[in-house]
Amino acid sequence: MVLWTLSNKASSGVHFERAERYTIHVLSARQLHLARQFASGPQEERFKGVAVTRAPNGAVMLDDPECAAWFECYNLRRHEAGDHIIFIGQVERCQRSTHQPLVYHAGAFDLTPSN
Repeated sequence: MVLWTLSNKASSGVHFERAERYTIHVLSARQLHLARQFASGPQEERFKGVAVTRAPNGAVMLDDPECAAWFECYNLRRHEAGDHIIFIGQVERCQRSTHQPLVYHAGAFDLTPSN
């Protein structure tokens, strides 16, 4: 299972609340441009120019072999907690690669390669 949170103010919240399944991606250090694209601008522009496909159980996912990992999840539970919604996803399928993951820490992306 995976647990993640989303602000109550996020425009995408209604989509995640209604979805039966969703895919969580761990972007690689090579995908900094995607992280920035998804984090800013209007929701309808976030997937502009981004190739998507379907995960084995039908959830939309990135069609990009550069991802460090992905998890297709059944939308098991949702809990309101302050100004966020906590989502609990039951992992049904997952895959990882050897790409270095993109790390966001202390308000910035860490692009230092690990040894």
